[in-house]
Amino acid sequence: MTSILVIRLTSLGDVILTTPVIAALRRAFPDAGIDVAVDAAHAEVWKHNPHIRSIHCVRKGDDSLLDLPSYDLVVDLQRNRRSSSIIRSAGRSGNPQVVRYAKHRLEKLAFVYLKRKPDTITHIVSRYAKPLEEFGLRIEGWHPELYTTSGIARRLPRTTPSASLRIGIAPGAQHATKRYPVTLMALLLQKLVREHHADVVLVGGPADAAICDAIEAQAGVAVTRCDGAATIAATLDVLCELDALVSCDSAAVHMASACGLPVTVIYGSTAPEFGFAPYLVPHAIVQQPDLPCRPCSHIGRADCPKGHFQCMNSIDPAVVAQEVIRLSRQ
Repeated sequence: MTSILVIRLTSLGDVILTTPVIAALRRAFPDAGIDVAVDAAHAEVWKHNPHIRSIHCVRKGDDSLLDLPSYDLVVDLQRNRRSSSIIRSAGRSGNPQVVRYAKHRLEKLAFVYLKRKPDTITHIVSRYAKPLEEFGLRIEGWHPELYTTSGIARRLPRTTPSASLRIGIAPGAQHATKRYPVTLMALLLQKLVREHHADVVLVGGPADAAICDAIEAQAGVAVTRCDGAATIAATLDVLCELDALVSCDSAAVHMASACGLPVTVIYGSTAPEFGFAPYLVPHAIVQQPDLPCRPCSHIGRADCPKGHFQCMNSIDPAVVAQEVIRLSRQ
């Protein structure tokens, strides 16, 4: 095997969770050239990864216009029309072997519409690994990896055990029904600061600044603002200095996993059974498991279809605080 293309275009968390695949491919084929095809918005995930030869940045609508070299193997971890178009482009210069991961669409639909939980929870990393078993690759147990100019991102050890806990809150998510309401997040921040004497840091990208403004204003306590980060590297620098993170079901969870940072995830309209829970780090799941309307989506919605948003509104900030403090002391 001399040349390999791995396709995962979107979304950011999913792209991060393909990094164990790349590491395993590099170990199995140490002399191969490994390229990735990724949406241009998420190309930074691969920018400093030492296992990657080339990054093919793809913009929607340009999928079939890629000028690709010849490949021996194409690994399709997106499996949609866009990735099929890229595979056709790769086929113009050769006849690569193509393997695709199973998306388990019927299982997802049964969980959303029939509330039929999967018999087993299979993490997406394991699903990505499955089609590569024929090459002898074993990916389970391999941490996600993110690199910056300084090397691999890793959580820094605590040098002063008696110092205040440094807790991150990542309140953003692409879809509204994945976000813990601002009022409740502000109460959580208050509890962490006033009752647990933690130093709290708000984390996120430019799209999260308005939410963080509202949380800070409602909380009325001291908080460090590290949201609005323009790059993944800037967020990783913050995460590596934390003791724990509280996040919604978003890419921040998988950045934390890559850093080895304990993370508490608040689930609303989605659920960990879809396979996107924190991977190989200490973590806690906070959710309302008995609501008959959950999950209402596997990716999130713009608003609650029932109008009450009880999946989030009924989660007590005190419960979240208890979990994150427990994890931060591990």
